[in-house]
Amino acid sequence: MMVPLPEVIEPCSVSCGVDCSMISTRSKMALAAGSNHHNRLGLDVIHDGKILKETTESSCFVPLRSEPISLGNISKISLGLQHSGIITTDGSLYMFGLNNCGQLGTLPSQSAPRMPHKVTAVKNAKFSAVSCGGSFTIAATDDHQVYSWGKPSRGQLGRPTSDTKNVSSPAQLKLHDPLVDMEVVSLSASHGNTLLVVSGARPNIDSKFRNSWDTNTWREEGKKTSPR
Repeated sequence: MMVPLPEVIEPCSVSCGVDCSMISTRSKMALAAGSNHHNRLGLDVIHDGKILKETTESSCFVPLRSEPISLGNISKISLGLQHSGIITTDGSLYMFGLNNCGQLGTLPSQSAPRMPHKVTAVKNAKFSAVSCGGSFTIAATDDHQVYSWGKPSRGQLGRPTSDTKNVSSPAQLKLHDPLVDMEVVSLSASHGNTLLVVSGARPNIDSKFRNSWDTNTWREEGKKTSPR
C-alpha cells in the first residue's frame, strides 16, 4: 500500500520503531506517524521551551512540531522502544521520549517531560551516528569515539558486569586491545544488544578472548564471568 505524502515532500530514508515511524526528507526535515507516547516522535507543539499542545498519536505522516528538532537540518534519526534520537547537520544530538533509565543522556529528575534534550555532556563533540535500544542509547562522534548511556541490565552498554546502575551521562567506551587500531564506522542497538561495525586490520580474537555485549559474558585467559 502506498503511503500518502504531501506532493512537496521528497523522502530519502525511513526509520521504524515498535509502533511508530519517521521519514527524513531531502530538505533535511522529518515527518512522523504512530504513537507519540512521551513525545517520542516530537509531535507535541513546543515553542520557546513551552508545551502548547500534546499529541497522543498520528495516523498519517505529519512534520515534527517540537522545537528545536522541528526546525530542520536533520541528518540522522533513530527510534528506540520508547525514546528517539536525532542528529542535526552541525553534529548536535537531541534525545526525546521516555527517560526512566537515563536513556536521554541526563538524569530523569533533570529532564523536563516531553521536551527534546540536547546531549551536552560530551564537550565539543560532533555526533555522527546514534542508535536507540530498549532503554539505552549508543552514539559515535566524528572522531570515531563511541559513547553509551541508559540501562545496562544485559551488558548492552559495553561495560563490565560490576556496573549495574543506570548510566544517565554519556561515557566513552574503552574498546579492548583487539580493536584498539580500528575505527567504528557504524553501530546498531536493538532491545537488549549492541553491534559495532569497524574498519581497519582484522582483529585477532582467539579462544582466550571472547566477549558478547548482549549477555555480558566475558572469557579471558580462562576466566569467566557468568551473565546475570
